[in-house]
Amino acid sequence: MIAKGTNIRWHDDTKRTGYFELEHVGRLVCHQIEPSFSLKNSLDIYRDIQYGAYVQRYFGIARVGNEFYVVMEGLNEDETLAEACLEHALPPEIPKRVNVAYNIAKTMAWCHKANLLLKSLSDRHVAMHKDSTGNVIPYLVRMESVRHVSPLYPS
Repeated sequence: MIAKGTNIRWHDDTKRTGYFELEHVGRLVCHQIEPSFSLKNSLDIYRDIQYGAYVQRYFGIARVGNEFYVVMEGLNEDETLAEACLEHALPPEIPKRVNVAYNIAKTMAWCHKANLLLKSLSDRHVAMHKDSTGNVIPYLVRMESVRHVSPLYPS
């Protein structure tokens, strides 16, 4: 449950997406969801991959009034890889650029290992987040269209 009195800044009047700050955590975003058994399974898989992949962190489900929301790390407002390329804002050092590419590839490998189908993935779905030391870490965001698929031939 989001604490009573939390100031949520809604994206628009539909109240499907909201943004708020949480002390000791930072910016958070919440997306309206319809609770279901398949959603729970998908969120469990997503929670598991976030420990090895650079994906937007998932914190849980919250209830605001009669609506349910998934609460995620608020990276949606960070510069995207597309914007960084257009504005020549990628790290100038080659090793740092290689590290960004490596981390994107590693994240994709984690998602594929978990049998996640990443539909409509593009450079606009990679947030270029700067950590406390100034290093750029690419996180996959806007993963609402991700689907879990069962392997054809289980190992």
